[in-house]
Amino acid sequence: MVGDWFVAESLIPRAGEGYRQTIFSWHAPTVLRWMRKFDEEFEELYKQSNLASNASRRWAIEEIEQIIKNLATGQNEGELATQHKERS
Repeated sequence: MVGDWFVAESLIPRAGEGYRQTIFSWHAPTVLRWMRKFDEEFEELYKQSNLASNASRRWAIEEIEQIIKNLATGQNEGELATQHKERS
């Protein structure tokens, strides 16, 4: 989503094959539906996170900094996923 201007959805026909097609839409009702869906999913995940009010930004920054640090040291994706689960 880019603001309330348009949405893009990438489709993967089979797991592991990568992206083959991206569909863009600026149809107002479609964009509104995607915005509402995003807001609902975000709210649900935020509640599950048990973060205090205004703590999600700080947590996200710490996660990004850790990912950058791990990339700089050459850790692979599997190790990063394991570390993420351990910190959550």
